[in-house]
Amino acid sequence: MQATKGQLLVARAILNVYNRILKIISLDARSLVLFRVLIGLTTITDVMTRFPDAHHHYSDGGMLPREFILRSFTNYYWVTLHMLSGSEFVMQILFLLEILIGFLMLVGYRTRTMTILSWLFVCSVQNRNYVLGHSGDTVHRLFLFWGIFLPLGRFCSIDRALQEAASPSRPSFDDEPENTHENVKQRIQHNNSKYFVSNFCTLVFIIQLLVMYYMAHHHKTSAEWREKGVAAWMALQLDYSVHGLAIYY
Repeated sequence: MQATKGQLLVARAILNVYNRILKIISLDARSLVLFRVLIGLTTITDVMTRFPDAHHHYSDGGMLPREFILRSFTNYYWVTLHMLSGSEFVMQILFLLEILIGFLMLVGYRTRTMTILSWLFVCSVQNRNYVLGHSGDTVHRLFLFWGIFLPLGRFCSIDRALQEAASPSRPSFDDEPENTHENVKQRIQHNNSKYFVSNFCTLVFIIQLLVMYYMAHHHKTSAEWREKGVAAWMALQLDYSVHGLAIYY
């Protein structure tokens, strides 16, 4: 059955809308290199700030021993590797392992596997002592989770270097005698598939980023921010976030 002219126009309009949506939700895989490096550094820095307090915050001799946690909580979906032992030494070993995993993710070695492991360790250490959690921890683990489904190791990574060393031959269009219409079209399709990624996970990742910035703005619209101008002063009164010169502010 041959399609009518009107049906072809409708199909073409739908295809144009679909292509525009793909462009909106697409991410450049080269920009994900920066995300991979920054999220890896965030993981390493987070562990290093927790490391000196391994005894007080994560061992049985600290503020939240395992016996108290198991007696007080009944959430069977609550899982943490850091409950395997109450020893400070074991906690330090787990912290060092998490630092190693974060570094391997940063340099892009077995990127997806390391992203999964980073997410598991981040969730584990946050679940071990829920008292220390804040909104930054939530953003950290959410971005790690969605990073599992993104091609974080496609560029500027050890994975990419190993892949090119194993198969140095790449698609080339230089054998064509001239830049014909078909040749240019193939180049565009090749570059789009190589550099850009668009799927449900990129859409959710973008929405997550927008929600983070919107909520950050939403909670800064009160009188302390807009009328009284004392929001920065109030933030500097929080003991856990004050360091260095801010103490004398």
